Amino acid sequence: MKSILEEYKCGLVTMLEDYDDPGVKTVQSSIKTSREWKEAEAIDEAKECLRLKEVIGQSQTDRKGLGSTSLKCWSKTEGKKRDIVIDEVRQREQLIVVERTVPYESRVEQAHTYKREKYLDLTKEPEESGYRAKMMPIEIGARGFAGSSAYDRLSKLSISGNKRTEALKLLAETAENSNRWIWCSRDD
Repeated sequence: MKSILEEYKCGLVTMLEDYDDPGVKTVQSSIKTSREWKEAEAIDEAKECLRLKEVIGQSQTDRKGLGSTSLKCWSKTEGKKRDIVIDEVRQREQLIVVERTVPYESRVEQAHTYKREKYLDLTKEPEESGYRAKMMPIEIGARGFAGSSAYDRLSKLSISGNKRTEALKLLAETAENSNRWIWCSRDD
């Protein structure tokens, strides 16, 4: 295999072929290929490499030595293990409360502590019911500047890349619009 993209495509096809669900197995995988790269040949080559790795086992290829990395032989695993993992993930239900605060730039830490304590009771009740609950205050400054906590919290929620940038921009715009509305309606 010559590229990561080819490796990914081969992995996708083999995953669909080895899936237990008959509906997924019958779906024909349509992968776009170039003139030089033939899908069937690359998949056969990848499967042969995996079979060879299973036969040879762990071999030393660099300074790490034997036993430094484990080789998982997927041909020996059963579908039940995957079901067990899915059941465990479903049992770990989680509640995340995200609170956006708009403090003055000079009192960001005080606002963070205040918001955390304010909603502490809200997280205790679900924890008693068996859920895992987290409180995540996100600070956006009065002028729309996102604090580092906003970046960190979005990362913890697995929001990354362009989605995180868009979310931060939306949070900043919302904070600015809210402050503008408060400023304009202060005389009312």
